[in-house]
Order: sequence, then C-alpha cells, then structure tokens
Amino acid sequence: MTKPKLTQEQPQAPTTAKPTGKTTQPKTASAKTSQSKTKNSGLAAATKAIRRLKETTEKATLRNTTPAKNATTETTPMPIQPPQDIRLVKSATPWGTAQSAEDIAPGITKYSTASHGGYFLNKEANAKIPPELQWSTLNLQGLKGWYEEDCDWAIVAYTYKEYFQPAQYEHALEALAQHHTQSLGNPVRQKPTHPITTQPTNT
Repeated sequence: MTKPKLTQEQPQAPTTAKPTGKTTQPKTASAKTSQSKTKNSGLAAATKAIRRLKETTEKATLRNTTPAKNATTETTPMPIQPPQDIRLVKSATPWGTAQSAEDIAPGITKYSTASHGGYFLNKEANAKIPPELQWSTLNLQGLKGWYEEDCDWAIVAYTYKEYFQPAQYEHALEALAQHHTQSLGNPVRQKPTHPITTQPTNT
C-alpha cells in the first residue's frame, strides 16, 4: 500500500499590489488656489494700508497749509470800516493836532482833538455858508472854513442839513437862535487884518 506524500503547507507571502504604471499625483490645484487667495488678501491689505497712509499724509499737509479759522469772525462779521486818511488824522487844527478825522460830505471834514473839535469846510463848501454866519464864528474862524463843535457847528448843520440827522438839525436851529440870531441880520463886515489858517496842515 502506497503511503501518500505529506506536503507541508508553505506560508504564503503577502501579496503586493503590482505597479500599474500609474502614479498618484498630489492635489496641487486646491493648494495653488489657497496660495493665490492668501497672496491676494495680503496684497489687498497692503493696498488699503498704503491708501490710509496717503490719506493721513494729505490731511496732515492740508492742516499745516490751511490757516486756522477764527470762530469769532465767522459767527460775528466785523463791520466794514471806511478807509481813513492818515494825512487828515495828523492835520493841525485851530484846536490842536487832530486825533481823528471823518469825511461826512464832499469838502466837509469833522475833526476831533485831545481838547476840542469841529468841522472844516474847503473853499467850495464854505462858499455856501452865508457870509454873516461866517463872521459870527469864534475868532472869525468861519471865514476860512473852521467851525468849532460847541456853537459854530450849527452853521454847518443848518447849511448842509441833508448830511445830518433830523434831531441834529433841530438842535442846530436851537443853537443858531441862541448864538447867531443877531448875525443873521447883520451886513457883511470887512475882512480881518490878522491871518487865519486856511486849511489843515500836516505835522
């Protein structure tokens, strides 16, 4: 009787996948997209930072070059002052050196000094003053166009009433009645022999 041959079972070697010739490539598309987004976001942030820096620089430059506004002058406009003639302010008058001068009409100037004041009329304006009133002025100053502010001013206001307020004109009539009533009816006198200042002189 033939004995069967005993065969040992050989351990099977682990099977390994045979290369198929295909290699697995990493997914680079999503990585590139992520890198691109990161790069774009970084560029956008840098652009915003540069824009903010430019705006800050422009504002700082504008503040340095633009003069500061005065709140007082904006809310309360200053009244417009007429130009003042420095020559007139420095003029010599019968009452001293003028400290202020105001042209109230063509040929008529009002002067103020430290002690007194009055009006000066140039030759054309003074020609409209009645001669008897010119003779009635203090120290005959009206003959050369000077009218002091206490009494003789009324002669100017009476002759040139259109340049004075109604109340001033009424006051002038009262002053004329008090100080110059007799002169209104007197004939013209002869010219004085002593000199009188003819016009303001600069000092």
